[in-house]
Amino acid sequence: MIANYFIFIEFQGLGQQEMIKYNITYFVGYFGVIPIGFILNGYILRYVKINHLYIIGMAAEILVIIPLTFLHIKTLLPLFLIGNVMGISSGLYWSNRHYMAYFVTNNENRNYVFGLENALMNMGGFVTPLIFAFLTGVAGFTLFALFPGLPDGTGKIILALFLVSLITVASINILKGKFHNPQMKPFLFWKFCRTWNKQRLMNFLEGLTNGVLIVMPSLIMLHIFKDSGPVGLLQSIGILVGLIPVYLLGRFTKPRHRIHILFIGGILLIVSSIILAIGFDKTAAMIFILSANVVFALLWMPFLAIRMRSINLSEIQDKYEEYSYIVDIEVFFALGRVMGFAVFLAVYFYGSQIFALRYSFLIVALVPIIASQIARTIKQE
Repeated sequence: MIANYFIFIEFQGLGQQEMIKYNITYFVGYFGVIPIGFILNGYILRYVKINHLYIIGMAAEILVIIPLTFLHIKTLLPLFLIGNVMGISSGLYWSNRHYMAYFVTNNENRNYVFGLENALMNMGGFVTPLIFAFLTGVAGFTLFALFPGLPDGTGKIILALFLVSLITVASINILKGKFHNPQMKPFLFWKFCRTWNKQRLMNFLEGLTNGVLIVMPSLIMLHIFKDSGPVGLLQSIGILVGLIPVYLLGRFTKPRHRIHILFIGGILLIVSSIILAIGFDKTAAMIFILSANVVFALLWMPFLAIRMRSINLSEIQDKYEEYSYIVDIEVFFALGRVMGFAVFLAVYFYGSQIFALRYSFLIVALVPIIASQIARTIKQE
């Protein structure tokens, strides 16, 4: 999200097609290599403590925005390579984060832990764009509006110092934790038990949804509003609206309710997709993007908790190390994301742009409903 924000800032004023080209170039570079980060992390864990590697991934994922903020990159190849660095850093970060989360939770408290975690992440997701806009924005309530005499780049320097401070505080807390590295036997496998094969299908389907959602909101806004600006505002509002439901669902639901949350989330997505398909105007677009952000905030908890539960059940049958499942999750998630991303872009660029934007999510919205039926066969209690 941080890097994407600066892409829009850096390339504002370009035409719709040019903006789309730069945005997609970064996303392809980013998401295409995340599984490489997961696999690379598995080998590095043989030599580096997991909390140290987690900090490295977190710092790299944030600090990679420096080239975007200060170097004023205007060509596609450097932007693609920055996406590669960001993707590998993200792989290091999330692989260690998921592994540590697996060991500090159990099936009974995962709804609460992941619900609380998601609520805090959403709070950060709401505040972050406001801070960035204040420090680096060119209009409205900004640092330069309050202090017109400041040199150019002052806001970016303050932002960089702010991010480094956050990394430092977070790193100190992480270093205090007592985490153990996985016993790194071979961790890449193809053959898994039946339970995990069901989970693989869920990971693939979730990736399909994610792949389309990566690009669709921005393209809708560029097509209908002729401006990508409202995307950030609507995403922030969606995050804010979803905060309380996310926390309450985590606080008061049980493992058996994960299936119902997925199903209800799918229904809400279908309704908002129908509104977009019928109206396809500014009002329909705002309703769709707002609803999609709320729903995907809600779906974080059940998807993640079901994954962890599947690991619990599968490692007993397969006798594999837990990290094998963490990597396999990302591989199939990435396959789904690439498939969804590629099909959507193929229809958008070589078929009908209107059809891709107006109707594609009617199909994608079925994924949580299908996933809920698969999860029903994976014992949640």
